Amino acid sequence: MSEAKILQQAPVLFARNLPKAIAYWAEKVGFKTLGVWGEPPNFAIAGRDGARVMLSQAPEEHKIVPYWRIKNQMWNAYFWVDDARA
Repeated sequence: MSEAKILQQAPVLFARNLPKAIAYWAEKVGFKTLGVWGEPPNFAIAGRDGARVMLSQAPEEHKIVPYWRIKNQMWNAYFWVDDARA
């Protein structure tokens, strides 16, 4: 039996303000916005160099808790790069 090849993976991150999160990933991290869905927007995918991140508008009553607040040195997403100082 053959196995399907995994082509990509992407973290799904909640955002309190989706348009602001999309702008952050574009302006600060250099990710291109690949798609935005919903009216008003409630989901987006951004990508760069083959990496992807999915952004989801958190419900108003939902408290967003970063993983590092739950467990020391644990993050919601990791990205490996060839030159972190660039």
